[in-house]
Amino acid sequence: MKRILSVFACLVSLAVFFGCTSAPEVSRTDSQEDLSGYWNSNDVKIVCEDLVNQCLAAPRIIEAISVLGRVPRIIVDPFRNESSEHINTAELASLMEIALDQSGRFSTVAGGQERQDIRKEQEDQLAHASEDTAAAIGAELGAEFRLSGTVSANVDRAGNRTSRAYTVRVYLSDVTTTERLWSGYNDSIRKTIVQPKTRF
Repeated sequence: MKRILSVFACLVSLAVFFGCTSAPEVSRTDSQEDLSGYWNSNDVKIVCEDLVNQCLAAPRIIEAISVLGRVPRIIVDPFRNESSEHINTAELASLMEIALDQSGRFSTVAGGQERQDIRKEQEDQLAHASEDTAAAIGAELGAEFRLSGTVSANVDRAGNRTSRAYTVRVYLSDVTTTERLWSGYNDSIRKTIVQPKTRF
């Protein structure tokens, strides 16, 4: 009987503990839903839209495109995550690539692992496809511009409050000269997370 009462008392204590613990409260400056307080897909959309607009309006890029006299080809490299938080930087780079391509101001070419995969496909076709349908090797189109970037996070804690401020930096360079034609950044993603205090 004592053992049953002891187990019952333990269950009651756990119920009281979890009943007094609520979900963390997250506040931010925009109206998008945010459940965890960490970097998420809404942040990607906000940052991407701002940076693409900055890029398309940059005077030196407009001038370089005018001098070239046609739609330039651009390669978008994976963004580096310089924070201690797991951030899907591939999503940010991919969304920026899509937005730049759809703007009509740039034509994108494959880079990184995708380019390696295409080259393997070319080699496979040379070995197995008919001569008149196999993709030619050495016919790739080079890119005039290269876009790269980084994501960093500044974290500050005091008591049960945590502040996270994210900064995304983007660089567009001339592949031939290595000259940086544009540098942009966005630091609009700032969040405050308030962890609930356990009440007994």
